[in-house]
Amino acid sequence: MNCDVDISVGIENCGGDEEFYKEVFDSFVEEGKKEELIKNYEDKDWDMYTINVHSLKGTLRLIGALDAGEVAEKLQHASEEKDIATIDSMQKDFISMVDISIAKIRGELA
Repeated sequence: MNCDVDISVGIENCGGDEEFYKEVFDSFVEEGKKEELIKNYEDKDWDMYTINVHSLKGTLRLIGALDAGEVAEKLQHASEEKDIATIDSMQKDFISMVDISIAKIRGELA
């Protein structure tokens, strides 16, 4: 499982402003969208799952977590199509990718 992170892309996405990038990243971590997505998955609330995975996709790409953003897009399409088998096969790895991406970004910002 690739889990590349490129914070230079994230900073560029934030207008080249590293402080703003850090604010966006901190906000992403604090928002708890990953936890909401886990709950949506456990509750089989596919409408909210679709909304939250879409939100995660955009934010992951914004902060430079490109591989995780790509998987989020696949999960979004699967959710829109009610392809639960695909979601089941990707959910655990996706959550791990989000955690790894956050850890990598924290390491680079330290």
